[in-house]
Amino acid sequence: MGEKIKITPEDVYGGSTRSQPQPNTGANYYQPPSTNAPTFQQNQFVSSQLDPNYISLTRWAGFVGIINIISGIISCITVVGIPSGIILILLGVRLNSFKNEFSLYINTNNEYGLKRALYNLKTYFALQGWLILISIIVSVLIIILVATGVISLGDYLGSIL
Repeated sequence: MGEKIKITPEDVYGGSTRSQPQPNTGANYYQPPSTNAPTFQQNQFVSSQLDPNYISLTRWAGFVGIINIISGIISCITVVGIPSGIILILLGVRLNSFKNEFSLYINTNNEYGLKRALYNLKTYFALQGWLILISIIVSVLIIILVATGVISLGDYLGSIL
């Protein structure tokens, strides 16, 4: 175990650093981190304005959001497609909200914009998950109805012949 170094005001406020361990002469002893330890600024997110992936993400989110809204409107034309059409429209609106809030974060580095963007993205995925679950349930019900119909038709035809 290395010796501990006494902290002085010069150490705290940018004075000279000591390269040799000092003897144990009083209270306030502290083992300093290595000199190449990351500072607070290095631990923050990489500047969002410089990352082209962020800009690409907003463009794709906007495109997919608009496609979802258009698909939802087309789906709502049929009576059967109204529930899934409404969900698709909500998906598109949430994805466009994500795009707008994330663009705010990119342009201003505003943490609130990032939080709102992630909330909208979470809601988008939750709605998408519900749509998938509803589709699976409806598909299983259709398979059961078709299988029941085929079995009933087979019994009916068997009794006639």
